Amino acid sequence: MTRFPEAPVPLATSRLRLAQMRKLAAQLTADKTTRESVKRDLRLLPQPVYHYEGSHPDVEDGGLFAFVEATDPEVFLLLEARAGGEKLEWQFGLARMNSLPLRVYHGEKLLWEAPALRGADVFDRADKQYTALRIK
Repeated sequence: MTRFPEAPVPLATSRLRLAQMRKLAAQLTADKTTRESVKRDLRLLPQPVYHYEGSHPDVEDGGLFAFVEATDPEVFLLLEARAGGEKLEWQFGLARMNSLPLRVYHGEKLLWEAPALRGADVFDRADKQYTALRIK
C-alpha cells in the first residue's frame, strides 16, 4: 500500500468516505497493451466491487475497484483510509489480473506499471504472484 497522491484527509463517516473513494478512483486511468501492440484503455467501474469498514486496527474503511475491458477485470485498485502516523490518510494498492502489459496513471503521471509476463511464467504457476490456470 502506498499513499494516494494529493488526497484529502478521509472524512468522518463511511458513507462520506465511500464518496471520497469513488472520486479518488475516478482520478486514475488505466490501459493495457495487447500482444499485437494495440493499446486499449480500461474502464473504471464506478462502484467498488467490495466495500468494507475496518476489521484491522489501522484500517478505517476500504474499497476494491476494478478497471475492466467490457466486464473483465484487468486491474484491481484497493483504496483504504488507513492510519498514517497520527491521522488517517488514503492509501492504495494495485494488482494485475492479466499477463499483458498494464499501466495506471494519475493524470499524466505513470503511477504503476506491470510488464508483460511470458506464458511459461504464467500458466499453472501457483508459486508466482500472478497465475492463469488451464482447464483440461
